Parts: sequence; C-alpha cells; structure tokens
Amino acid sequence: MKPHPKAVTDWHKSVCRPGASVATPEYFRYVSILQYEELSPIDIFFKETERLNQRGSPDFFANCPELSIFLVAALASHTENYFRSMFSGLLLICPLSQVKASARDMKLGSAIWHRIGSLERGAFEHFSFASADNIIDTINRYFDIKIDEKSDPYPLLQNFDVLCELRHAIVHSGGLVSGKNALKLQILKNKSSMKVDINFERFQEASLMCTALVCSINTDLFRRFAERWRDKWPGAINGWNDALRREKFNQLWRHFRSARDDAAGLLVKPLSAAQCRREILSP
Repeated sequence: MKPHPKAVTDWHKSVCRPGASVATPEYFRYVSILQYEELSPIDIFFKETERLNQRGSPDFFANCPELSIFLVAALASHTENYFRSMFSGLLLICPLSQVKASARDMKLGSAIWHRIGSLERGAFEHFSFASADNIIDTINRYFDIKIDEKSDPYPLLQNFDVLCELRHAIVHSGGLVSGKNALKLQILKNKSSMKVDINFERFQEASLMCTALVCSINTDLFRRFAERWRDKWPGAINGWNDALRREKFNQLWRHFRSARDDAAGLLVKPLSAAQCRREILSP
C-alpha cells in the first residue's frame, strides 16, 4: 500500500485552538518566605485550619462550589503537614527513633535542600500521609510504635482515609469520583458520573473530624514518648542526669503542647511542664 501523500492543509488544527506561545514563568515568584514562628505541630494545624474555617462561610460554599471543594483538599493537606512536622521533630528529639531510622533512605534532593537546617524534615518529604496505612506504617517503622484497632486514634485514621479519597478526586480528577474513590466512600454503583459536592455543613464535619484525629494522635504519642523518656532514654543517652532529664522532657513538652488550647481553657488537666514531669515520674 502506497503511503498517503503529505497534506498541505492544516486539517489537524480543526479540533481546538492553537497553543499560545508563552514565556517560561519565573516560578520562584510563585512562592514566598514565611516568617518563622516557634509553634508546636498541633498549634500550626490549629492556626491554618482556623483560617480555612474563617474563609469557608456558608455564602462561600453556596456561591462558589467550584472553589469551595478545594478547602477540603487544603484541610487534608494541613492534616498531612501535622504528621510530617510531628514525625520530623520526634526524629530530632528521640534517641531510640534515631537508631531506628538510621538505616532508612533519604532522597538526595531533600538532603541538598535541607543541608542548612531541618534535615530531619527531609526524611519524610517523599512520603504521602494522605492514607491511614502510610501513617500507621511510618509510626511503626520509624518510631517502633504500633497503632491498631485498640488504639484511640485508629477509627479517626480510618475516617481520614475516606476523606483523602475525596481529596484525591478533587486534586487529580477535577472533582470527579473514580472507582477506587467510590468504593472507599461506599457509594452505590451508578452509571452516571459523580462529582464531589461539599456544602458548609459537610465541611464543618470534615474539619471537626481532622481536628479530633490530630488531638487524639497528639495525646497518644505524647503519652508513649513521655513513658519512653522515663523508662528507656536514661539507658540510651550517655551522661544522663537530672539536668538532661529536664531538658529532654522540655523538648517533648514544647513539641506536643498546644499553647492555643491552654490559653482557651480547653485542656482537660492543665499542668505546667514541671508538674507534668513530676506526675510521670511519680511511683
């Protein structure tokens, strides 16, 4: 069969507008430098999600459905960032976790970027925490802590897992729900396409669920690491003495404690660092 002669017409341009010729954007202008704030991971989460709740008014959800669904994606993203900040800080504080993590790999790009500080955060940059399994697996592999069905955060992690299916549809499919997403969401089979539909009340539900998860895991991990500080760190750190005991506990305290909850009177048992330390050490 003879090859078809080359066409001289522009018939291939009949399907869409031509691609415009554009200059390469200066992408470094798409980011800005944040002013450093010494906040615990949970207070960073509270600060950012409070901003989302302030912007996500009933009118915003009613009038801007195409944009409002992205608040759910942002909510899941800030929850992920809590875990990334929490894990990187614990890796810096806990000597046993440092030993556990010493054989783990880090991406070269993370090491190059973070060489001037916060290298421990680079250990988790290539991880996705938009999955309960990934969170549970990371806590086990890096910190030797098991989260299972008997753990208080476990059911909340399963709920977060489902929320992340909505996030996946929003970010990767223009809000259209795929088969995997639909199965996780327990949606009945339907021949028609389905799209994520978030109103003000549903966003408030999702926000409360993420807050409950972060508070639950924050409390659970603080209990476990404080007991580890009391029982195991003395034998793992050379030169352990009273001054070092206080210093290491204060590091944990600053990493876990919510100054916002304290100021708002939301703590179930308000204690100072010294009072809490004494209660943990008491027989």
